[in-house]
Amino acid sequence: MAEKQEALVQQWAEAKYLWIPNSEQILVKSFGSKIAQGAEAKVYV
Repeated sequence: MAEKQEALVQQWAEAKYLWIPNSEQILVKSFGSKIAQGAEAKVYV
């Protein structure tokens, strides 16, 4: 179920031009390595 919901959210965001395909790379470049991740958050150095 979660995978289907994730796919639907991504499709919607892409259709609205809100999806950034390389967002993880942008975050690492801006903030450093990811040191933790939870259900709703990611923590960078």
